[in-house]
Amino acid sequence: MLLRRYTNVILPMHRDGRSAAIHRELMELDNRITYKQVKAFLDRFYGGTLGLRRKQYRLRKLAPHIEIIKKLMEHSYRRDSSTTIRQIIEKLRSVKINVGATQLKFIRKELGFRRASIKYCYLIREQNKQKRLEFCEEMLEQYESFEDCVFTDESTVQADCSVKYCFARKGDRFAQMRSRAKYPPKLHIWGGISMRGATEVAIFPGNLRMDSAMYCEIIERVFLRFNRIAYHGYAQLVHDNAPQHTSGFTTRKLEEWKVRTMDWPPESPDLNPVELVWGNMKSYIRKNARTVNDLRDAVLEYWRTLTPDVCRNYICGMRKKMERVVEQCGRNIYEGR
Repeated sequence: MLLRRYTNVILPMHRDGRSAAIHRELMELDNRITYKQVKAFLDRFYGGTLGLRRKQYRLRKLAPHIEIIKKLMEHSYRRDSSTTIRQIIEKLRSVKINVGATQLKFIRKELGFRRASIKYCYLIREQNKQKRLEFCEEMLEQYESFEDCVFTDESTVQADCSVKYCFARKGDRFAQMRSRAKYPPKLHIWGGISMRGATEVAIFPGNLRMDSAMYCEIIERVFLRFNRIAYHGYAQLVHDNAPQHTSGFTTRKLEEWKVRTMDWPPESPDLNPVELVWGNMKSYIRKNARTVNDLRDAVLEYWRTLTPDVCRNYICGMRKKMERVVEQCGRNIYEGR
């Protein structure tokens, strides 16, 4: 390979953080060498596919400051995991330490920091973190199995054709394009799951806003019937602290119907297993719905897959989530794999 003979030039310059100057240096030695070839050589070298013996990368010039750099980097990422290399360089310059970006990236990798996608989560206020913690500790202490609970919630689905990936040949930009309506058709849905299966799903137009009267109508038409058939009237209704759920009108109606409810900690959708149903449903709908009619059909088709076994699997995962909430002292928990 053309660049093998210049290994003694390329690698020391790259280790010293002078990557941009490598191509200029090599051009003086051989004007046939391109920047692309240099980049490919370094990729293969550090990927271990060149058959060359890779020397340990030693930051000799930074040896007196290496511990300070590591501590500052760890402190920076502990405070803000989105800190950039440029920001770290500025912090080091303020204490009279000059380091290149390449060297800092190497140290960052050595410390175990890897680039990862951001996962956004909802805000939990401090007073509600304590409520979440106390609730989870109580449920774990009581070995609560939620056998008599019906977990309910509302969600909104829309037909926006928002597939994430496609396959296209290089340069074919049109194959990557998808049209999307400015105001895509949508539907509101209400449903619930329990150890004994799912309730019926209530579907209503996307231009309606749910208030206490509509919510109570759904409870009367859907939940009370399910409670009577599946639990002989002894199920507990689990819903969040949305205004239509906790209003005086709704409270009086639930008392009139003798519906038992479980006190649920505020700002805790991650503890409600029906949220997982909504997430999986939306992934299914994204592939199968283009119009309002398609949307309705897709919701009903997906809802038929919620057998008692499927619902039990969703609910049985709650204990592990509550253990995580306790570990995090009521803060957000990571729900990925």
